[in-house]
Parts: sequence; structure tokens; C-alpha cells
Amino acid sequence: MTDIKKLILITSLFMLFGCDRLKNFNIKSTEANDKVCEKAFADKTDEQFGKCLSVADSTSGVIQYGISEIYSLGLYAPYHRDKDGLISDLNPKNNEERVKWLKKSADNKNPFVASAYQLGEAYYYGRSDMNISKDYTKAIYYYKIASKLGAPYATGQLASMYSEGIGVPKDYYKSYIFNNIALSQCDDKYLEKYRLAVIEDMNDNERKLDKKLINQSQKVASECVESKFTKCEVY
Repeated sequence: MTDIKKLILITSLFMLFGCDRLKNFNIKSTEANDKVCEKAFADKTDEQFGKCLSVADSTSGVIQYGISEIYSLGLYAPYHRDKDGLISDLNPKNNEERVKWLKKSADNKNPFVASAYQLGEAYYYGRSDMNISKDYTKAIYYYKIASKLGAPYATGQLASMYSEGIGVPKDYYKSYIFNNIALSQCDDKYLEKYRLAVIEDMNDNERKLDKKLINQSQKVASECVESKFTKCEVY
């Protein structure tokens, strides 16, 4: 596995907070354009990276995420090496390109979960280093993409935003739906504490909803998960 692919895998695991969800994603692509970029990640040359960028708009979300991370780390600007072939420190980070490729990755027809979650967090909290100001509408947009890809913390953030009226009108019914979905995504032992926090939030919401709405929200959440979010009224 190349260094950049290791970086993608490790970062993605952190984005998913330990959830065993990467089994649902095809990290090693068979697409021709993806292979061009995989070669660039392995070769670490200006020429190959240039070839990667020439086809990058037609690559998968995971490859575009890798390009974003390269710009985040300042590996290519262009890629310099010293006389011993070691990477120099001459390359400035390019956060404008980093954000551009994160967005392409998240909006890809085959989006990558880490890109969507990073952008959701960036717009929720604001990130000066990425030149991103708080924007709850955009945060919700990217959290929903990450949520549909199985990221429980993104789903939990959506539940909190609807419960507290952050960027949206308060809606305990929708919040409870997202809580139920988040709970279904917390089947990993490393997420036990978060699972308990979700249950606590659900108990709080239950006190604000009548039994009919509670039952309806549970039904909607089940339909969302079972349909892989193709039939889901809150997305």
C-alpha cells in the first residue's frame, strides 16, 4: 500500500471514529483514471502528478480525497526532492486546492465519507486555515452526505442541529429520526460511549414527542437504512 493510500485509510478511520464502515467502500479502484492517480501517489513525480491532475475530474471520490490530502500536506507544489531523492520542505501547503478537491470528492457520484465529514465539520465550526466561515446550511449538506455513507458522528450532528435549532427550525421529530439512524450506525465496540450518548439524546427527545410521532420516526429511520437512503424523507 502506498503512503498516500495509507494516509487515506488512516484518516478515514478517524473520520468514522472507529466504525467498521470501510468495508462498504472500494479503496482500490479498477477505473483507468484512478489508476493514473494511484501511480502518481506511488511514483511521487511532477510528471505523473500532472497526468493525474489532467484526469482527476473523472476519478472516484477516494482519489480526489487523496489529491486534497496531498495539497493539505504540501507535497506537490511542485514536488521537489533534494540530491539524495528525499522530499524537501520547500513546498507550501495549498489550502485553496485542498478545499476544492475535498468538495469534488464529497460531491462525486461515488463520494468519499472522510471528505464529506471534514467539510461538514469545517462549515459547522468555521476553519480559518481552510478559509471557511461558519455556514450551517452547508454543514448540514455535507453532514447528510457523510451520514448516508455510514458516519454516525455526522448523523448525530444532524440530530443535535434539529434538536437545538442550529441552522434549521427546531424539529424534535426529525432529530429523533436522525438519532435512530445514528444508533443503527454505532454497532462497533469502539463507539459504545457514543452509542450511550445517542440513547441519552433519544430519551430527551422522547419526552418532547407523543407516542405516535415516536413510532412514526422509528419507522422512517428503518426505511431510510433499509432503502440505503433512497427512500428517506429527512435527506
